[in-house]
Amino acid sequence: MNDGSKGVTAAHQQEFPNARRLMCYAHVIGRCRAHRKVVPPDKWNDVEQNIWDLQLCSDDYVFNVAATLLLQKWNNNTDFHRFAACFKTEWIDSLCFWYEDAVFNNPSMNNGLESLNGELCYFLLK
Repeated sequence: MNDGSKGVTAAHQQEFPNARRLMCYAHVIGRCRAHRKVVPPDKWNDVEQNIWDLQLCSDDYVFNVAATLLLQKWNNNTDFHRFAACFKTEWIDSLCFWYEDAVFNNPSMNNGLESLNGELCYFLLK
């Protein structure tokens, strides 16, 4: 599980082509927020709530159906077309294993790893 960097993505595809590449939900929503300027400000809260709801999916089938319906909803409103296209490319077609049960009994956020990494960097790089 990590943040979706291109180097890690390429290495993962080369070394573990059949393994699921888990994404941390906090990184997903953070990167989505970086693109919120393409959505009218008064509509962003609805978009973020939609993403949160999608993150709660319980399996691949539910996620795929919910993602399809969400993209249809967004594409019915011209205010969301650019964001919907970007979201589909990045978080549905490419790095899609960021929802709650992408892997049964595993967390959807890597806060513990992030914290440990921060502590190691602090002590080793000071």
